[in-house]
Amino acid sequence: MFEGGSAKEQYDVLHRQREAICRELGEGTEWRSESDQRQSSIKLRRFGCDVSNEDDWPDQHNWLFAKLQIFHAVFAHRVKDLL
Repeated sequence: MFEGGSAKEQYDVLHRQREAICRELGEGTEWRSESDQRQSSIKLRRFGCDVSNEDDWPDQHNWLFAKLQIFHAVFAHRVKDLL
């Protein structure tokens, strides 16, 4: 268990688990952390969709909802351990 620390330190803890996290997510993610910036990110992208195409919104929303559920399952317990 990891307690406290800066956001960068907490991100580093997650980053060390990156392989396991990607395996649990079932796909690759984009991890970014610049030492000279305050912001770090973990991204999952869906390429090839047009957010302005309202006819495709139901499919896009279903994809987003499914990915949010997976992200919660994969990250919730890890983030709790960081606090």
